[in-house]
Amino acid sequence: MSVILILFYLLFNQKSVSYKVRYVDNVKLFNAFNMSKDMARIYNKKILVRQKQTDSLYAIFQQGITAKQSKEQLKKSQYDFVQSKKKLEELQLYFTNDVSNQVWDRLHTYVKIFSQKEQINLLLGKQGSGSIMYGDSISDVTESAIQFCNDKYENNNEK
Repeated sequence: MSVILILFYLLFNQKSVSYKVRYVDNVKLFNAFNMSKDMARIYNKKILVRQKQTDSLYAIFQQGITAKQSKEQLKKSQYDFVQSKKKLEELQLYFTNDVSNQVWDRLHTYVKIFSQKEQINLLLGKQGSGSIMYGDSISDVTESAIQFCNDKYENNNEK
């Protein structure tokens, strides 16, 4: 609703000023952004290593049950498995929340620069959730925003 109000204000309240309104597909922008891909590669490796460790500890625990190990040995292998599983869940949560926020923070910076460079007054984000019901292809600047953001990211990483 607030997007509609902003658009009406911009289109009808300011008669002599021209506004350039465009949109990007947020999901496509995030997924195609190289930093997003880099972070996913890094953390997926870490998550996979932790997953393998956790699976191994679970197998040891299960073998202990089958082999009828002492209660102390079973408690220790169970404890090791539970701790590893907690660390795995923490790593997955960190990736899902914190790493995604880092990527969005960087994207917001680059998209602001992109909008200023392209003289866009209002850049809307399309997420498939209904905030933008329609936009013609002329108004969709997703591909050029992806290219710009990736160029900025790659240039910053070279330094």
